[in-house]
Order: sequence, then structure tokens, then C-alpha cells
Amino acid sequence: MEITVTKQAQQFIEHYYQKGDVFILVTDHVGCTCSNEVVFSLMITQQLPDTQLVALTSNYGQFYVSQTNKMLLDSQLTIDFNTMYRCLELKGAHSGLINARLIIVDQSGNQAQKK
Repeated sequence: MEITVTKQAQQFIEHYYQKGDVFILVTDHVGCTCSNEVVFSLMITQQLPDTQLVALTSNYGQFYVSQTNKMLLDSQLTIDFNTMYRCLELKGAHSGLINARLIIVDQSGNQAQKK
């Protein structure tokens, strides 16, 4: 599995990143039991959680995803920056736009603050 982070996305992420951080694609499930929608966020943390994670090949930093969430994603991913809405987007090579507003969160799941 591979993830490419565009130059514009890298410039945006740098405001939240500090040396030694790793990136984890995490999910929240939205909806009732009859219909669930998976929403991905980008967690930036210094410590990996105690869950089984799969490392992704990346052009920018160390990226991980849980084995369960890996099944929901394309094998080739891109994190891009939307200049109109000033936010990150998660895209799949085959599925297209996965998350139009990829939020950066801290290890607690709260929206991350700029460093």
C-alpha cells in the first residue's frame, strides 16, 4: 500500500508536524447500524497506539493504517490540498475522492492545533 502526499499538502501538514511524529489514518463511523459511513482523519502522534498497524510506503514521513481500515482503502492513495476550501483531501487511485475534508487530529482524537 502506498500513499503520496502532494507538495501543497506537505506545506499544510508542516504547521501541525514536529520531528519524530508519525501519521495514522484513523476512522470514525457515522450513522446507525443499518447504514454506516466511514470518515477518515489523519492522526499525528509521537507514539503508536497498541493496535496492529500496517506501514504504508510514503514520500513524506511514516504513515500507518489499521489492518481493518486497510481493507476500506485503495492500494494507492493521495493526500492533496484543496486550495479553494483550504483543506486536505484523501483520494484513492480507483475510488476517487474518499474524504473531501481530511481533518488532522491528535492522539486524543481532538482536532490538532498548529505547532
